[in-house]
Amino acid sequence: MAPILFGTSASVPFRAVLMCAKQLGLNLDVRNVDLMAGEHKTPEFLRKNPMGTVPLLEDNGFYLSDSHAINGYLASKYGKENDPLYPAKDLERKSLIDHRLHFDSSLLAGSGILITKPLILENTKPDAKALERLNNAFRILNSIFEIEKSTFVVGNSLSIADFNIISSLSSWKYFLPCWEKDFPYLKAYLDKMAKEEFYKENLEGLSAFNHLVEIKLK
Repeated sequence: MAPILFGTSASVPFRAVLMCAKQLGLNLDVRNVDLMAGEHKTPEFLRKNPMGTVPLLEDNGFYLSDSHAINGYLASKYGKENDPLYPAKDLERKSLIDHRLHFDSSLLAGSGILITKPLILENTKPDAKALERLNNAFRILNSIFEIEKSTFVVGNSLSIADFNIISSLSSWKYFLPCWEKDFPYLKAYLDKMAKEEFYKENLEGLSAFNHLVEIKLK
């Protein structure tokens, strides 16, 4: 029985899991959750995930939320032994991957959510402070690529951290119109990632995300 993934394609972290599963060659039973209709706040959903968030993974009665945790679980359970995606036996690489995952959840995605959640749910336009926080997250990540001269977010091999970073960058760059000029290393990185087969899993949801943001900003 394929693992079940609950969510919606416009969700930034949901797309990170789709890309990870694609790279692993793992088929998921994807089930749409209508956030605008409040399906993530129903008693049935909250019994599975008291946080009321997507994505949510169900795997043979095991429930796990948060895309960063989900991708670590999927790579560990369904990936190849000591796969560079999330290598159990390479402590230094695994620790750097964890660092990038925490960077995304706390700063990059954390900054984006502070913009999109009020915008989508409350029709509140992003303020200068929120945009500066997002810009700072982009700046730090651009510096990491510049200093380390790496192809991926950790070294020169793809990792599960790339999926979250790709989804976050491709979505929240919408709010930074000068990002290509200001952060050339991030542009080069995204351009390269867009050519990967797994990136196709990001396209439909990214288009839906951009469309929703456009409507809310009018």
